[in-house]
This record gives sequence, structure tokens and C-alpha cells, in this order.
Amino acid sequence: GLLASAGGGGGVHGTTLEPPRDPPAGVTLHRCDVTREADVTALVAEVRPTHLFHLAAPAHVGESFERPEQTVEALTAGATAVLAAASRLRPSPRVLLVSSAEVYAVDSAGGALDEDAPVAPCSPYGAGKLAAEDAARGFARRGLPVVIVRPFNHIGPGQSDRFVCAAFARQIAEAEASFRPPILEVGNLSAERDFTDVRDTVRAYPVALDRGAPGEVFNVASGRALSIRALLDRLLALAKVRIEVREAPALARPVDPARRVGDAAKLRAFGWSPEVPLDRTLREVLDDWRARAGR
Repeated sequence: GLLASAGGGGGVHGTTLEPPRDPPAGVTLHRCDVTREADVTALVAEVRPTHLFHLAAPAHVGESFERPEQTVEALTAGATAVLAAASRLRPSPRVLLVSSAEVYAVDSAGGALDEDAPVAPCSPYGAGKLAAEDAARGFARRGLPVVIVRPFNHIGPGQSDRFVCAAFARQIAEAEASFRPPILEVGNLSAERDFTDVRDTVRAYPVALDRGAPGEVFNVASGRALSIRALLDRLLALAKVRIEVREAPALARPVDPARRVGDAAKLRAFGWSPEVPLDRTLREVLDDWRARAGR
């Protein structure tokens, strides 16, 4: 979850709690619990990064309602440990804190949210992310060059099926392969979200880190609203079998804002913009699950 780019030809380093099944190419992995400040400090001192990207966190909003205290603690402790470790290094690395659009208040007006929109998280996940932001701003005031990004929903091949797009794609792929009946269970389909290909999202991170001022916040978003129903319809149009859609109330979140769309004008001013078309992303997500079903 923690990525560091080391100077002097040191390459790219990352942290993991457990060795991944498919280790990323070109990344030296270190076993490290980023909520343990002493361990993070030792690793940062060893690697001596020039750029540090903090993404390690519980990642599922819905699951945060089941473990609220653990979620908030992990998000705040991890961010504080990383920021403290970076602040001790000389020269200080540039740090990117990856927050979330979940920090924003529910947008009853339905407009696009810019970085000055009110923050009032409606999930434990969002509350933990906002607390991490507050910690980052405190370190920024003390001189650490830390920048904050708030990505909206991002999707792409390889994503866990704990998330909506991948969950749909897996069920479609398994129905095509006759591993399950051609029935797809869904939660709330009316919610509108802002989806960006994960590759475009990741491209935004170094732009924000290199161009942002300490403590500055950047949205990472397409600026386009798409309902979960429309997302599902696009995936179903790619399916090779006819699939029945059934509502499953148990899949709905306790709190689910009707609409959340981002304004990324600040980041676009630095030359970033989404490049991967949504239909390509959806096709590749479905093809990824088809490949997994065929294994």
C-alpha cells in the first residue's frame, strides 16, 4: 500500500502485509504494517525515498460500517505513521496522501464537487480519510511537502469483486462459463457516481505530487455522472448470454448518497485529463474476469 521512489537509482519500493500472488514487476516489496510507526520509520530510513505515495488503507466503504472503529483507527494510524516517518528524513521526501471523495458531504444539489465543497463524511471510511487529511495538513504546516488527492470511483481490470463494477463483471463471466445461473444480484442501481479508469487515476498522482503546494488538495475525477444502472447496462450489452437482474436489498449500503460527481479543474490545469474511454475499461474488466473464470 505504501510506494516509495528512491533517488540515486534506488528504484521503486512498496509495502505489503502478505506476499502477493502476482508480485508487481519492477517493485521491491517489503513486509510492513504501516500502522506501526517504528516499522515505517525504519523502512523509510532504509529506502530513503524521494517521492512517497501513501495508499495503504482498508478500501471498502460498505465494509467500514461493519468495523467502524478498526477502519478509522487503521486509516489514521497508518497516515500518521507514514507522515511522521517522512518528516524525520532529510531531505524530506515529497509525500502524496491518497484520500477519497468519501470525505465530501452528501451533495443534495447534484452539482459537481470541487475541492472547496463542504466535507462531512457519511461513512466510517470517509471519517478516517478526513482525519488522515487533517494529520497531513498539520505536517504540511510544519514543513513537510505533502499533497492530498481525493479520487472518486476508479475501476479497471484486476479490481476486487468487492467493488460494484468488478462484482457485476465476475457474475457475468461466471454465467457465461456456466459456473452459476444467469442471474445477477444487485443493490441500489439508482445512485450516480463518477467513474475513472484506474490507469488514468494513477497517472494523476505524480502530477499532483510534483505540482501541488504543501497541504493542497486535488480531486481526481472524470466529471461525468453515471448511474449504477447505466454501468450495469453497458456490461450486460457485452455479455454473451442473457442474464436476469434481481434486486438484493442486503447488498445496499446503510448510507448511500444519491449522487457524487467530481470537478477536477485544478488538476486539469496542470495538463491531466482522463484518456481511457469508459467502454474500453468495462470491456477489459469483463475480459479480465472471463480469463479468471477460464483458469
